[in-house]
Formats: sequence, C-alpha cells, structure tokens
Amino acid sequence: MTFDWDEDKATRNLAEHGVAFDEAITASANPLFIDFFDPEYSEDEHHYIRVGRSDRGRVLVVSHPERNGLTRLVSARSATKSERQAYEED
Repeated sequence: MTFDWDEDKATRNLAEHGVAFDEAITASANPLFIDFFDPEYSEDEHHYIRVGRSDRGRVLVVSHPERNGLTRLVSARSATKSERQAYEED
C-alpha cells in the first residue's frame, strides 16, 4: 500500500488532532484494521474510514480516498471511547 498526503494538511492535522500522518499509516500495517466505505465523500472517488491500532498503541480513525492504488491521507485522530470499544470488540 502506497501512502501520500499534503504536508500543510499533515501539519494542521497534527496541531488539531495530535496525530502525525506518519503514525496514522502504521494503523494500516496492523492486520486488524477495519475499513468502512464512506458514501458521504465518495462522489468522485472511493473514500474510506479506517480504524486501527498504531505502532504507538493508539486506536486511530483515519480518513482517506484511494486513487489508482494510492492511499491519500485526509485526516487522522484518536478514536473516541465508543469507537475504541467497538474496534476492540470486533
């Protein structure tokens, strides 16, 4: 899986959510990640919400479209308590 992102967006995401995109991609390396199709943002491309545990042990929610085999990170944040519980139950 190949990842890409806008550096300005990555800087804003770190400031707003406390999650670096470098950490967010490690949630995809965990074989227990879960992807959800996001129809709200999927008019022009397939957009997904991924939930997975990062290499720092945090459960993250990562928003990303996929284009031509490229995963472009849009946002990443720590999961809420209910999101984390749902992920850990699956």
